[in-house]
Order: sequence, then C-alpha cells, then structure tokens
Amino acid sequence: MPDAQIEFAVEISGEVQLHRLVDGRIGAVQDFRPFFDRVSSDFYAFESNVFAAGGAAEGLPAWPALTERYARWKARKFPGAGVLIQTGALRNALTDPKAPGAIYEISSEELRMGAARMTPDGKWDLGLIHQRGRADGSMPARPPLRLSRERRTRWMGFLADHISGES
Repeated sequence: MPDAQIEFAVEISGEVQLHRLVDGRIGAVQDFRPFFDRVSSDFYAFESNVFAAGGAAEGLPAWPALTERYARWKARKFPGAGVLIQTGALRNALTDPKAPGAIYEISSEELRMGAARMTPDGKWDLGLIHQRGRADGSMPARPPLRLSRERRTRWMGFLADHISGES
C-alpha cells in the first residue's frame, strides 16, 4: 500500500476551524462516506447541544445576550424563544439534515453541512448574519457554528479509525 497524504479541513463561513494533513499508508482509502457519516451524526448532535445551551456547549462561551429593547420585543412576538431562535427554522436546519434549508451534501471525498435560511424578506442569510454579526456593530456575532476542542479531537479520531479500517 503506497504512502499518501489526506487533507482534512473544516471551514465555517470562510474561516478555517480545523486543518490537518494526515500522512501514512492510506492509499487504499477511496471512500470517506463512512467517516463523513460519523462526523455528520456527531455534528448534528453537537449543534442540538449548542442551541439548547445558548451557545455554551463543551467549554464554548454562551452567545451574547440580546439587547434589553430587542429582548422585550422578542418576548412579545415570540414568547419563550431563546437566543438565535424565533421560529426554530435556523436551529432545525443546523440540527436535522432533512429540515428545510439544511445543507447536507456527501460524496466519497467531500462533506458539506450547514444552513441556507433567509429572512422572510429574502435580504439576509440568517446563519451567516449570526455567525459574523453586523459590520456596523449593531448586532454582535452569535456563531451557531463553532467547534470545541473536544469535537476537533473526536473527529480526528474518527478519521484515524477510518484510515485504519476500524470505522
């Protein structure tokens, strides 16, 4: 079996969150779908925890609180809805690959996951605006997509298992 190199990268909204080059006797690995299946299942479980914990999952900080004014408006319009949740559409798209607006594309060499949820007027991508915040500072970033150190380590373990034939 010849030596080869695999590049494993996780990019969120153009920002590299994880990038590793794995060298070794991995030339026989042609299909990464089993590995991607494990990563995607883990991703959706993690995102469920992130939303349930207001961003504060696995040592990550909580999302910034809403402004007092916006919190009052939201309580009237969407009683009981937490931070980053009004209708639940964005949360659903990031926790269920079959939900409307979910991005889930898998091949033997690539996995893409995320959400394409637009505001009702079609002007803003909800995930992206929360991921980055507003450039004018009127809304802080409340990134729904982040990776904890634990998650990065777990996914690299999944990759090692797959390459060694243990997945």
